[in-house]
Amino acid sequence: MGAASLCVALEAWTPTASAAAPTSRDEVEATENSSVAVLPIVLEGELPEGDQRELAETIEQAFEHPELDLVTGAKVERAYAERCADEATAACLRKLGRELGVTHALAVVVRASNRDFEVEMRVVSVAGSRQPSEAEVECPVCGIAEVRDRVAAQAAQLRDRVLADIQPGRVVVEGDPEGATVSVDGRRVGRLPYEGELTTGEHELRVSERGYFDELVTVNISGGATERVSVELEVDSGARSVGARDWFRPVGWTAIGVGIAGVGAGIGLLTIHGRPHEQRCSDFSNIDANGECKWLYETIGAGAGALAVGITLANVGTTMLILDRQRTRTKAESESASASRWRARADSLRVGVGLRGFVLSGQF
Repeated sequence: MGAASLCVALEAWTPTASAAAPTSRDEVEATENSSVAVLPIVLEGELPEGDQRELAETIEQAFEHPELDLVTGAKVERAYAERCADEATAACLRKLGRELGVTHALAVVVRASNRDFEVEMRVVSVAGSRQPSEAEVECPVCGIAEVRDRVAAQAAQLRDRVLADIQPGRVVVEGDPEGATVSVDGRRVGRLPYEGELTTGEHELRVSERGYFDELVTVNISGGATERVSVELEVDSGARSVGARDWFRPVGWTAIGVGIAGVGAGIGLLTIHGRPHEQRCSDFSNIDANGECKWLYETIGAGAGALAVGITLANVGTTMLILDRQRTRTKAESESASASRWRARADSLRVGVGLRGFVLSGQF
């Protein structure tokens, strides 16, 4: 009888665990729980069919756990024969596990020579590239019962490694600026400082804030462990400030519009000051001996006030537009230099009333 070796290839991945009774040995579909595809035993040498069946049952029983679903049956056997019968490499087992829709793959190889047994087991991750965990049992001059006991103990240890690996880890993100948005795998999860659970494996972490360059970090989460990340965002000197972007431009145009209306109203009121009130002066009883109406418009105060307010609002609105425009043009300049130019352009602004009416000049 040839040597007998048992090899278990199991690749851990990262789903969250939820309590569920272990499935039977019948063929089942993978569920949302962590699931193990139990591949058929590969035998090198001779071993009675009954002993093979008992050994397979021993391994399955060792892997039974409320947080693991075992997937067995003709579908698994057929997929294994088509994909990995020649060489059950880790890469092949990963591909096979993905095709079966499971989170783990369990492959078994047995070698036996007379009553000498060698049992090798390895655990690999279906969703990942980590090196497999391995266990080996050598049992010279042993009966099948003793082999089963030793294999059960080692398989249980491998199962415990899988259970530890599928437990969620934690990530703690700290840094500056406080309140920056934290996203994991493209999904917004919170703001700095942030702490939360992540499934095991690689995740893409992005920290972003308006006015700063985004920071992208790849984190590798281990089951039950905490990964700490420190992030310092770099200021984007060319970015427009929140205030300029959100309200400088609309408020500036609104102020100019109201200011122009105020200037127009002021000019109109000043124009009619001292003129007779048409409706009342149509009554001859309101006309004195000199032919003048006693009801005249007294609008010089209101006109001057409206004109002053209109000019002020127009100046303020125009200055805000200049500031907004200037910030977009000075991406790489220092704040002090930019402020000087803004003041220079604001000083060149002229709003007033000329011979031809309202005058608004400046650079926008």
